[in-house]
Amino acid sequence: MKMRTGNGLEKNRGRIDEIDESIVRLLAERMKSAQAIGAIKRRSRMRARDAKREKQVLGNCGRLAAGLGLNPGLVRGMFGAVIRASSRAQERGRKVVAFQGEAGAYSEEAALQAFPGCATLACRSFEEA
Repeated sequence: MKMRTGNGLEKNRGRIDEIDESIVRLLAERMKSAQAIGAIKRRSRMRARDAKREKQVLGNCGRLAAGLGLNPGLVRGMFGAVIRASSRAQERGRKVVAFQGEAGAYSEEAALQAFPGCATLACRSFEEA
């Protein structure tokens, strides 16, 4: 028995495929920009992660989503993943310094003082670091 696909199903699926391709291409462009920003930050000995900027981007995306009738939480979650990937792209080429403790702790500050411009990695124990 052949299942009826309804009016316009394949047309709409084709449009979704086109949109998905555009999204992936735009993500690739975003990653290139993130890598360029990473190079600038390395030269300036800046941290790859910028919590204030990340919060701003997530807020902007949430407001845009709400204005378009989308679920702001869903969009912020998706962009959280994009931001994490962008941060990893920015950290490529940096020295990674492991430290014992939580992000933002004095031990991380000490690592950044000793190795300006490094990427830091929080570890639960000295042995893990």
